[in-house]
Amino acid sequence: MKALLSALILAGLLALIGPAKACPMCKEAVPASGDGTSTLTSEEQHSIQQARAWNNSIYLFVGMPYLLVGSVGFLVYRSIKKARQLPPSAPPTEPA
Repeated sequence: MKALLSALILAGLLALIGPAKACPMCKEAVPASGDGTSTLTSEEQHSIQQARAWNNSIYLFVGMPYLLVGSVGFLVYRSIKKARQLPPSAPPTEPA
């Protein structure tokens, strides 16, 4: 029963892959380039550059949280490693 349910969920997810489209801003930025034999006009070149810029900015937005979490994780790891290397301190004494 679980295998059948898993297969149906997987088939449903795979069926959704086809209709996925680009966001409206990216879709408008990419020119319709026919058969590709014609030379590009300056407006089409500008549109291609704009699409590449959008793509790079998306990579930056997606990658930044991973970079921040990784940096914080590394700092925590390093501080724990340093704390384990320190010799144990003497227990506190009570004043007389």
